Amino acid sequence: AAAAAYGAARTAGVTPLRLALAGVAVASLAAAATRAVQILFEERAQGALFALSGSLAGRTWEQLAQIAPWLAGGLLLSLLAAPRVNVLTLGEDVARSLGARTERDRVIVTGLGVLLAAGSVSVCGPIGFVGLIVPHAARALIGPDHRLSLPLAALLGAGFLTLADTAARLIDRPTETPVGILVAAVGAPFFVLIARRAGRRD
Repeated sequence: AAAAAYGAARTAGVTPLRLALAGVAVASLAAAATRAVQILFEERAQGALFALSGSLAGRTWEQLAQIAPWLAGGLLLSLLAAPRVNVLTLGEDVARSLGARTERDRVIVTGLGVLLAAGSVSVCGPIGFVGLIVPHAARALIGPDHRLSLPLAALLGAGFLTLADTAARLIDRPTETPVGILVAAVGAPFFVLIARRAGRRD
């Protein structure tokens, strides 16, 4: 899925907005395929419905320990790659004039993002828009330097998801609303706002 999204965005020139839009398109195709499997194997797929909505319910420290090496390693490598991301944000031509190998650096950064997202999704399920809302908030608070905004985004993301999960548990007590649904309700309008602003700049 990550390779398909990156390949689709690359055909028109990779930008954050194009990559996000390509990701939405690929996610829609993956969701359709997932739904088809659920329909074909309805009885066996019932237990996966709640997890596919994105939830922290019933997650244990043992599950966290299983993905901790992947998340810790991915986060460490991401911090080391932050200077390269700063160079990439200057634009293709400027980055190349500074000696950056832009295509290689993009692949590295994309791979690290996929690693971190896959580790989280394997336990929590798909909780969309956290990766869209939180980085923008971090940059607004501390500036565009990824050496600073990246660790702040990690902390803000954990805090945001904790607050969202708490709210999801209180909405319809004693039943717990999947936190992925709540985050999507907040994130979708934010995504539209970001897309409109980017369109005006273009």
